[in-house]
Amino acid sequence: MEKPNRLLLSPDTLDADAFVGAVREVLPKKRKLTAAEIGELRREHADTIEPARQARAEVFTLENQLSNLVNEAYGLTPEEVALMWRTAPPRMPFTPAGLASEADEPDQDEGDGENE
Repeated sequence: MEKPNRLLLSPDTLDADAFVGAVREVLPKKRKLTAAEIGELRREHADTIEPARQARAEVFTLENQLSNLVNEAYGLTPEEVALMWRTAPPRMPFTPAGLASEADEPDQDEGDGENE
């Protein structure tokens, strides 16, 4: 495997089928996974990645609840909340659509636009 694809950088965003597919994509074209290897990948996904997926979902739920409580405490209207999210910094870890992942961020070597 030369370089992991962007999907494998955030495996907790993948279900078992997508995980196996992402692994297949990074293998050399002549290298085929055996049934035993696919089974092992699925077992590893269930043992390691699925708990991370569940934790990610729980984090999203708690972040959403906390965000709503803060907005309510400040007395923000739905319009003000919408404006806040429209103008949020691009690297917010939590957005109304869900948790951002490393795959959502630009590559490190693309720069941040300050020197351009």
